[in-house]
Amino acid sequence: MNHQGRKRENRKGVVVIVDDRRVELSEISSQPDAKSISLWKLDHSSIDLSQIVTPTLEKLKLRNADLTHIDLSPLSICRELSTLEIDGNKGLMNLDLGPLSSCTKLSMLNVSMNSLKDIDLSPFKGHSGLAVLNVTMNDIEKMNLQALRECSNLQVLWLEYNPLDLREAPDGRGCISGIDFAGFDRLEKLRVITIGKIAHYFDTSITTDFVLDITDLVSCPNLRTFDYDYDDVTLLAHLPKYETRLPPVFKRWKDNIVWPGYR
Repeated sequence: MNHQGRKRENRKGVVVIVDDRRVELSEISSQPDAKSISLWKLDHSSIDLSQIVTPTLEKLKLRNADLTHIDLSPLSICRELSTLEIDGNKGLMNLDLGPLSSCTKLSMLNVSMNSLKDIDLSPFKGHSGLAVLNVTMNDIEKMNLQALRECSNLQVLWLEYNPLDLREAPDGRGCISGIDFAGFDRLEKLRVITIGKIAHYFDTSITTDFVLDITDLVSCPNLRTFDYDYDDVTLLAHLPKYETRLPPVFKRWKDNIVWPGYR
């Protein structure tokens, strides 16, 4: 018995759902008014999004895919795009998010892939729509968050990765690579920050203590959840302790906080 919207595999193993209807991969181009497209278990080396996306597209999900190349430039015409999920890519080495700067209504971005060493978030500098960002990467070497401090609508930030590039902090301890929350105090809508590691891949031989600077997060006006999944993390707050009232969200971590400005 066939049920509308139920995920089923076509003969190539790819599951294609368009507006809650299952179609063949070859039929996507005949859906000019599609608002939602989900592709599951893609086993192609690359995919031509220009044959898939439409100006009316609101949601695009590429899940459990095994792609070595994704060109997101066709998404620049998707002015109604609100959700983009790219998940499970094992061979993807580069991902240019530049075209997404034209998707001003993009509110949720989920990027989960094991092979990327770097991700450039600069296309989101000044983006007024992005509300939820979820980045899961293994063996990451660099991730610069500074573009996000100008995302006025950012509400939820979820980072899950394994840091390889441990740099030295002034006190001699290693810092979590690429995490810099400077300027985040201006994000009035930011409610949730979660930092976790991919436990299955985590190198337990790393014994260096991690240091995370939360100076500007302490002043983040509406932050309600702050959590991290690393052992031996020291939180730095470069503020005079006697002038700062610790927000409730950080009270559970008070024994982990060092106040270099406290005299």
